[in-house]
Amino acid sequence: MPTADEVLDQVTPLTATEKVCVRGDLVVRIEQLGVQWQAAVAEDAGENRPPTAPLIAEEIQAARAEAEAAEVEFRFQAIGSTAWAKLLAEHPPPAGRGGSFNPETFPPAAISASLIEPSGFTVDKVVQLLEGLNDGAFQRLWGACLRANMADGGLPKFGPLFELTAASSPSSTTAPPEGSPTPSS
Repeated sequence: MPTADEVLDQVTPLTATEKVCVRGDLVVRIEQLGVQWQAAVAEDAGENRPPTAPLIAEEIQAARAEAEAAEVEFRFQAIGSTAWAKLLAEHPPPAGRGGSFNPETFPPAAISASLIEPSGFTVDKVVQLLEGLNDGAFQRLWGACLRANMADGGLPKFGPLFELTAASSPSSTTAPPEGSPTPSS
């Protein structure tokens, strides 16, 4: 059995990452091009002219490449249960509302406290970031912050299919023999 010091030497905080495209204009552009492409595919089928859908598909690919380049990877690290509890206490729910925290002030504070990359995100800068993102992007960042800080620490379970597949994997990588050995008498 390990000692307390041996266990403490092994402790590493949980982390979680999430990529978010911070260029909403590019996301909208891709969606618009997708609608144009669908209309062009329908038109191209009924017209006797060079198709236009492939040109729009090229525009979509270029816009997707630009949007992927505008993705930022946010990396969160658990701040520890004591610091998390203190942060919760600093952001109680408004009077008369249920819940365990103030939904307007706690998420930016928790994100700021947990975000290790990119660096420099104060609470005010997190608020600015969240004001520029849509709710879906906020939910993805908030989810990563919660995963880092609230995951139960147990090993992930993959379910019966994974366990069945792992159990049925060969136990050896040695190739099977070509045939039965011949008796020698």
